Amino acid sequence: MRVVPIGILFSDGTEEQDDTVAPERVGRAMMAQQAVKSLPPSVLDYLNAVEGWSEPIDHVVILTPAAEFTVMHRMATQAAALARVPVTVIDTRTAAAAQGLVVEAAAERAAAGAGGEEVADAARQAAGAVRLVAALASLETLRGGGLLPPPSLAGTGPAGSRRLFSFAEGRVEPVGEADEAEVVAALEARWTEGGGDPAVPASIFHAGDEVTAASLRSRLGVKAPLSRFSAAMTLHTGPGVVGVSWVPAG
Repeated sequence: MRVVPIGILFSDGTEEQDDTVAPERVGRAMMAQQAVKSLPPSVLDYLNAVEGWSEPIDHVVILTPAAEFTVMHRMATQAAALARVPVTVIDTRTAAAAQGLVVEAAAERAAAGAGGEEVADAARQAAGAVRLVAALASLETLRGGGLLPPPSLAGTGPAGSRRLFSFAEGRVEPVGEADEAEVVAALEARWTEGGGDPAVPASIFHAGDEVTAASLRSRLGVKAPLSRFSAAMTLHTGPGVVGVSWVPAG
């Protein structure tokens, strides 16, 4: 399994890979209102990942974030057309920790000895079921990014409240607000409504709010480790995000 990293371009012109940049650095730059941009993997990046194996490969499955929010699926599809081995490109219809659960489902099938098409089917099944709900500390980053329609970002809510969003099937939708003291309970309610259960695959994630994330994990009773948002995800959502992704049973 390989991760094709996203580039991070800072205001001083330096470019680094997402997997080498501390998320805190991006957060500080955003707080200072410095220009920071993410750069998606190129066609060549994907092609190198597909063909750069030392051992023979008979099939490659590429899992990308939802096509509505990034050009990665298009870049990967173009790379697949150029590759010398069969490549299946799958839009996971989600991103971040939820995409990670789709990758895990595919990796488990591959580790069990399944062929490429079976691995791809496992990814499609997980992508069709995976859910994600998160509480944002602020809407300013989403307002500036243009990833959501203005009506869903209207208003700021009461002082100290957090806006909750769900991400599934390629759509990000507002699902309510919660006071700071009630955000864990609000996330638990959405998790339960969506088929969440301690026995199903899950991931608790955050963008610098480890305390709330740990409280959420305890409340849900899941054993998954806490996942820190990458620099790229912090860039697109802003610091302070906390949430849970899961694959409901059945």
